[in-house]
Amino acid sequence: MDKYGLIGYPLGHSFSKNYFNEKFENEGIDAQYINFEI
Repeated sequence: MDKYGLIGYPLGHSFSKNYFNEKFENEGIDAQYINFEI
């Protein structure tokens, strides 16, 4: 599984995690998008 993510603070406004995880699932891509709030 490939892993992708966004690093930053704050990340509550970011739609990337939901968008990319849904896109990966719909396209059959074995990947995960994670928010790293630091």
